[in-house]
Amino acid sequence: MQAPAQTARAQPRHVRVLASHFHRLCPLPGPRAQALAVDSQAEWDSVLPGRDPATTTGREVRWSRERVIIYAAPPSSHVTELVSPAKGLLLSRGILYWPVDSRPSTERATGKDDRSCLVSVVTRAYWQRIRVIDPSLIERRSDDHPR
Repeated sequence: MQAPAQTARAQPRHVRVLASHFHRLCPLPGPRAQALAVDSQAEWDSVLPGRDPATTTGREVRWSRERVIIYAAPPSSHVTELVSPAKGLLLSRGILYWPVDSRPSTERATGKDDRSCLVSVVTRAYWQRIRVIDPSLIERRSDDHPR
């Protein structure tokens, strides 16, 4: 018989999305798509120096109870609009599944290395990695897993 902690860890759970904010010009540098989590004000300051978390996320972040997740699209000649329809994200086996819809815009980017990003505030939970997925891969029932 498994210990209660092991059983609880194996159960998928939901992480609530408290706020999401789209940015046409992502403050994260880099040549490819990336997803990352920020756990504290100190980490925020090292990842996004000179940026205010409340301005970037659209609300104050309560670091003791919340984390910030960021998905940066790859650089493009056109703005890529990013939307996450989820009010809750699935956390299963150490992976946080984040459905993000990418919509190419007719608006041209201002520079060749410009990229957009989606910044979300979520309830604090532990995961080992973030997997950005197409929203169509998630069935709408709360007990389902990504296919």
